[in-house]
Order: sequence, then C-alpha cells, then structure tokens
Amino acid sequence: RHGDGNAFDLCLLVALAALTNTELPTLLDVSAPDAPRPLRTVPAGTAGAAFAGCRVALLSLPMPASFTLLARDFWVLDPSAVEEAQGGASVSLCLINDRWVICHRVAGDTCADQFLSYLMPAARARVPELARLFDGSDGDTNPIGSAPGPMQKAAAG
Repeated sequence: RHGDGNAFDLCLLVALAALTNTELPTLLDVSAPDAPRPLRTVPAGTAGAAFAGCRVALLSLPMPASFTLLARDFWVLDPSAVEEAQGGASVSLCLINDRWVICHRVAGDTCADQFLSYLMPAARARVPELARLFDGSDGDTNPIGSAPGPMQKAAAG
C-alpha cells in the first residue's frame, strides 16, 4: 500500500533504491605524461585500470515511517494522501544507524509518551519489511547492520 502515501517516505525509499543499485564503472587513465588525466570507462577487469568498478555500499539504510493522527487517538502508519488530508497531526520518523530522527511534524495533539510507547515501536517493527525491499532477506537479520537497540528490544518484549 505504498501508492499515494507520504512524500518523504517515497523520496527516501526511491533514493535508497537508486543508490543500492548504483555500480561505479572501471576507469582507465588515457592521458599523456604531464597532461590532464582524462579517464575512460572500460570493461571490468581491464589491466592497468586507474579505478576498479564497484557497487556502491551504503553504511546504513535510513528507514522512514510516517503516521497521521485520526479521530484524536487513532494513529495510521503509512497513511494515504486522503488519510493525511483528514488527519489532525502528522509525523515522519526516520531510523538512521539505530537512532530516531523526527523529520516532519505538523501541529496537533501529539504527546511525547505516544512517540515512545506506540509510534517508535510500531515504526521499528516495520523496518524489516522495508529492508527486505533492498536486500531480499527473510527479515531475521538486523537490516541496518548494528546490534539491536533499546527500541528493538522494547518492541520485541
């Protein structure tokens, strides 16, 4: 259900998809001595290459999760455009290297205890689902590559 949801989530996921599928080319130095160094793309494994091509490796996968508050006490995870328009408060969280960043918040009756008790654990539970889009894993491993943090432990327990 990712057809018409939050624009922040969409942009971040598209950028991550592009970066995880980027392969840098192998480059060969074709300059003359004492001249500028023009480089030419050559097939991988070419002898004498100035740079061996490689796939871009990300050190972390920032994972977004957006919520909209409907009817003063009902939070919707990954709201549609219609739900966001009808909602009172809206928030976009992003998990980066096992730390939460609040990326976007619209005024409303949002209390700090709701973030800690419901929103962050719900967003954390969604991380494996999103990570599978990038690595094809079965969700049993930590997709971010770090030890489980306090929110993962709280969500699991």
